[in-house]
Amino acid sequence: MVEREVVREHGRVTMGWFRCRPGQDGFDGGAVDRPIVVFPRTAVAIRHADRDEVVADPTVAMFYNRGDTYHRRSIDPVGDRCEWLSVPDEWWAEVCEVVDPAHRASRAHPDRGRVFTRDHGPAPATTYLRQRHLTGSMAAGTACTLAVEEAALAVIRDVVAATAGVDEADPARTATTRGRHRRLVRDTCEYLAATWADDDSLADTAAAVGASPFHLSRIFRAHTGTTIHQHRTQLRLRAGLGRLGSTDPLDLAGLALDLGFANHSHFTATFRRAFGVAPSKARTMLTA
Repeated sequence: MVEREVVREHGRVTMGWFRCRPGQDGFDGGAVDRPIVVFPRTAVAIRHADRDEVVADPTVAMFYNRGDTYHRRSIDPVGDRCEWLSVPDEWWAEVCEVVDPAHRASRAHPDRGRVFTRDHGPAPATTYLRQRHLTGSMAAGTACTLAVEEAALAVIRDVVAATAGVDEADPARTATTRGRHRRLVRDTCEYLAATWADDDSLADTAAAVGASPFHLSRIFRAHTGTTIHQHRTQLRLRAGLGRLGSTDPLDLAGLALDLGFANHSHFTATFRRAFGVAPSKARTMLTA
């Protein structure tokens, strides 16, 4: 069983907020009973049936169709901490068909029960913040149904659109090399999930995953659409977002240093660029 689970329904939106530690019943994997989009707070490795393993960290949104089975592997010793959102099937279908051309093309496939054509994609920083605000207000029971339904659809639309916009082109010529590239990116994401607060160089990171700095930098960007440094910065920022509510409002400088930023000003400026608001405003959104 999960350590703690909160499920809330507002109108036709369902939210799950759960925490599961390694070794607990259900941690190793399972199946889902409805289409959901999951927003990780910690890093775990997820492998859908018949797909490659993915590092599900706070920069990623994970997609599950009804009946999907998956295996979970521990990365963060805390375990799996995440939230998920679900809406009725007809809402999913409309959102996906409007914003994801690949989904429209797949509608000719006999398996029409599948909402998602991909198992994961990027979670933009501003969308991640709005999701945190939405699921927090749903868990607290402080939001009205209309606001919840509109906000949920906006969050879902944004992550599906971001995923549809990812260029999955790979410079590799063969399937074997493409598979090796995917594993390299996965290993890099797993390494960054464990070391994001450290001041590792590109050479340090490349050595840890057994690649040259140039090769790693090129392949990581080709597969993710972002740089290794940008990915690590997002991990730092989203960890900071999770700690704002429990940090003394006057000790943002200490938080900034803990997260690996040079100083308070560096953290605040980077936070504002990513989330569109200052840390103080985000704190208010998440604790109101």
